[in-house]
Amino acid sequence: MNAPDSVAVMAACFCELGPIAVMQAAGQVTPAGDGASADKLERRDGFELFILGDGEKKITETPFTGMANTSDFLMLKEDHTLGNLLAEHLKMHPKILMAGYKVAHPNVAEVLLRVQTDGTVTPKEVLVEVCKQLVATLGHLSREFTREYELRRMATAGEQQQQQQGGF
Repeated sequence: MNAPDSVAVMAACFCELGPIAVMQAAGQVTPAGDGASADKLERRDGFELFILGDGEKKITETPFTGMANTSDFLMLKEDHTLGNLLAEHLKMHPKILMAGYKVAHPNVAEVLLRVQTDGTVTPKEVLVEVCKQLVATLGHLSREFTREYELRRMATAGEQQQQQQGGF
């Protein structure tokens, strides 16, 4: 069997059996010793990057003692997408002196967001306010996108109907 054929067979097995079963068959993974089925293991592994485990909190705040009016927010199961979005919008807030984020390692889904305010409000208050503004903005974007999509769909359907009726 040449390389393309073996890739096709592996892809077919992957689709049919699932990734855990294929890796077990190839000797890359051993079955879970806790009695969990491969199917259960596969589902858990697929969602563990973004679903919080028992007792995990999405965001924890830790005051940063090295700078006045500063807090660190550790966000679990997040990456650069949310970190950059929040940091950039926080920087636009008039009461923010500094906002930045870091992801310690690409394989660890944790974002550390550091926020410093001018002292008239707490970092947590500003973060909550910015999050509410972002939710409103993204909701507006979603509604506008849906509206434009539906208008385009209706226009395309009208053009197709006109062509079927012998129009130009």
